[in-house]
Amino acid sequence: MRISFRYRIYPNREQAEALTFQLREACDLYNAALEERMGAWKLCRKSISYYDQAKQLKAMRAQNLIGVANFSCCQDVLRRLDKTFAAFFARIQRGEKAGFPRFKPSRRYDTLTFPSYHDGCKLIDRTVRIQGVGVIKIKLHRPVAGTIKTVSIQRKAGRWFVIFSVEGAAQPLPISNQTIGIDLGLTTFAALSDGSAIDNPRLYREAQRRLRVAQRRVARRTNKRSHRRRKAVTILARQHTHVQNQRHDFTTKSPEPWSITTA
Repeated sequence: MRISFRYRIYPNREQAEALTFQLREACDLYNAALEERMGAWKLCRKSISYYDQAKQLKAMRAQNLIGVANFSCCQDVLRRLDKTFAAFFARIQRGEKAGFPRFKPSRRYDTLTFPSYHDGCKLIDRTVRIQGVGVIKIKLHRPVAGTIKTVSIQRKAGRWFVIFSVEGAAQPLPISNQTIGIDLGLTTFAALSDGSAIDNPRLYREAQRRLRVAQRRVARRTNKRSHRRRKAVTILARQHTHVQNQRHDFTTKSPEPWSITTA
């Protein structure tokens, strides 16, 4: 069974710039591979596969045409594009509305994946070593349980995270003879068959004032290419991320901290 462990990392300014450069180069590779596929089909009606493009990586890296430090990461970028085309054709076959794969702007290309652990990335005590970037401090708030298979570096709302995809056995819950029915609702988060209810914290409603202020700040930045607007968008994204984290924290923890009232 695959489980993901996500941790916050704290790169310094030079390391953050190096991570941003790696993402930009990966985005350029993705767009170049997409352009090659589109051009080959338009000019000579030829379909290019992942293997056709992967064969060119070694020569391109020798000519310094790709700035991604790890070779396996370059392969993962091409696999990502190949999966996008496979999903596109699958939707067409099912008769669904299918949008053709599009070019990605570098500011929205936020993930770089290392397909194999120890190949360009390694967890060392309270730090993580990334090829082309260096050793970065990590907040290891819980141990990584299982065998690490892949590692992904993610940029989200101006912050950096590392995600370990781990293979391990599922831990069964303890055997219990007690049973209870749960009904999810609107006025309360859940109503239990024993007559008690779990209150809904209304996290989004509590955050609406901060979200309105952040949204107005974005609306006032009329120049969409300005640094001030990008900064305002990041602040708004952090507010939404905070609400998302609160909801995830509420729904995944045990019921002891929840407010349970008698219906």
